[in-house]
Amino acid sequence: GNEFFRFTNPNGAFRRHNAFNIVGRKRYSRHWQMLASYTRARTVGNINNRAGSNAGLIVTDTGQRGAFANPNQAINGDGPTAFDYTHEVKLAGGYHLPFWHGLRVSGIYRHRTGLAWGRVASFRGLKQGVETIRIEPRGTRRLPALNSVDLRVEKTFQVLSPSRTLGLFVDAFNVTNQQIPNSDNRFAVTEASGSRFGAPGPLIDPRTLRIGLRFIF
Repeated sequence: GNEFFRFTNPNGAFRRHNAFNIVGRKRYSRHWQMLASYTRARTVGNINNRAGSNAGLIVTDTGQRGAFANPNQAINGDGPTAFDYTHEVKLAGGYHLPFWHGLRVSGIYRHRTGLAWGRVASFRGLKQGVETIRIEPRGTRRLPALNSVDLRVEKTFQVLSPSRTLGLFVDAFNVTNQQIPNSDNRFAVTEASGSRFGAPGPLIDPRTLRIGLRFIF
């Protein structure tokens, strides 16, 4: 009468990731430097890549109620995974002003495709209880893309010797104050049909300013 569970790799389970990355770098000279990169990626499968997807938990695709134990969970199960960031662009650079004895300006721009998601619905009155089923293929929809700009202005001072430097800096995060769901969060959007379908979850942090000091020795 005891229950026993065997954890294994289900037949037919798959997740594939393919990507290529291009990087360009301008080394520091003439008071400035820059790094640029572009990544084109594709992650598809019938197992998601959210946190715990490989753990065999009850609520995951490979769990005790997942797609390989309950055929209803396999419906529309193939497609882009949640964290399938198709395009990612990064531009980072800095400029050291030759006047004012060491004023530095630097920044980074990031663009990234939003989280992939699709509609699900709950069906009641079944013998086995409530079933939540994908009524759109996995990854049918996309959240808005991230377009983030962060900046820093820093003034440095020598303290007692050239090997000791004090820096006073001001950081500005999310300069454009973009307000979109945070695609790093698995609960960034409500996928279930109903009055809150498509409602955003946690948003990315708003425009933020930070003032600080750092001492290098």
